[in-house]
Amino acid sequence: MGAKDFFDGALGSYLFAPNPEDIIERKVLTIANDKYLPAFEKTLTENSSGFLVGSRLSIADIVAFDSLTHITDSPYPKLASVLQGYPKCAAFVDFIASQPGISEYVTSSRRSPVPTKEYIIDVKATLAW
Repeated sequence: MGAKDFFDGALGSYLFAPNPEDIIERKVLTIANDKYLPAFEKTLTENSSGFLVGSRLSIADIVAFDSLTHITDSPYPKLASVLQGYPKCAAFVDFIASQPGISEYVTSSRRSPVPTKEYIIDVKATLAW
């Protein structure tokens, strides 16, 4: 699944790196812009339902939504702004967030937020990284 590969191969790599901004610049944005975001944008353009596949919410939508919210909610401005170049992906995040059940979840305390810079620093200090 592309969204899981995207998260595992790019997004997950910067969170606890010694210099997250450098990893975002050199790796995450390159992979996002060269491979995944254009593919998501194309798929969303071809499927007028607003979903990635078909006309109802699927696991593909959930995984892509999770990956894309790690971009939109990133504490690093360069990453958080990348969807400005991908309007269908940005609209997808809003569309999925508005779905019944999802909208309640994303505003609840049950959802784990995208790590903040402070959280990342604290984890690194705790693990002596």
